[in-house]
Amino acid sequence: MCRRHGASAAALDCDGSWTAVTTLLRAALAMRAELAGVLRSLGHVLVPADWLWLAQALALTAVVSSASDALAALPSFPSIVDAVPVYDALADDVRGLLAAPTLADSVRRAADALRELLAQCHPFQASPIYRLAPLFDPRLKVSYYADRGYDPAWTERVVRDARALLAEHTPPAAAVTRDAPPPPHAFACMPTDPAAATDAFVKLASPDGTRQLAADARARLFRHAHVHAMSELDAYLAAPPPTPATLPLAWWRVHHSAFPALARVAREYLAISATCAPVSVLLGTPPDYSRMVALDRNLADAYVCLHHWQQDEVQD
Repeated sequence: MCRRHGASAAALDCDGSWTAVTTLLRAALAMRAELAGVLRSLGHVLVPADWLWLAQALALTAVVSSASDALAALPSFPSIVDAVPVYDALADDVRGLLAAPTLADSVRRAADALRELLAQCHPFQASPIYRLAPLFDPRLKVSYYADRGYDPAWTERVVRDARALLAEHTPPAAAVTRDAPPPPHAFACMPTDPAAATDAFVKLASPDGTRQLAADARARLFRHAHVHAMSELDAYLAAPPPTPATLPLAWWRVHHSAFPALARVAREYLAISATCAPVSVLLGTPPDYSRMVALDRNLADAYVCLHHWQQDEVQD
């Protein structure tokens, strides 16, 4: 029966992992006609609702297995920019399954429990720095929070936190004077005393004097040009997003010259590990999963601090 359906007999030997359960259910449903005959011969009958329950259970285990496979393909300690999309894709699939009609009560309870666990274990719950990661992902930016159903106040808070963070890495901008009256020409301000005028003409003819004359001429020429100062963050948020296949950290490396302060902050925070345990451990059944899916705030802050010390070559 397994050979006829291209399934391995080992698929029927379930070891309890998500992938094994998925493989078992998929193989059983692929040969359900034969299995129904075997069960009838043993005095058991599976009605259509039973097969539907198995199919719905398969769908639930399949979306978890898909997320597990995606995590397994990442480095042992994936960065937040790699892990959050996998997490959110799983959460979307679970919500979609819960919206399916005729979902069996037991499958609904299992999906609800998984949805609640995902909500409790979201990296956003561990440290505020994770909340900035989607904003620093050029493919997502602020649209991420609206698309995920976050309150607008949450988005405003994230942008406000990002501005405060950038202020620590950006020198204060010089004040911009707009529509200033043109400076009077230096030659029109010469003293009337011949000796003083001689000194003034000599001073204007010096290198510093000629540079000042050029600066004054430029100020008169462009005095009506308004300078609309835009912060790095505003310019970044207004820029069109790249394609989904873009690697965020590579994007920041390319665009560092356009957003120097923002690129420095983004690369620091996007590179922070999304977990405090290897992916191989997360894919098992640890006793306290919620403590492993993200770094706590103190540890995450320590990572950033150590990175700064390393850059500044500070040694104990």
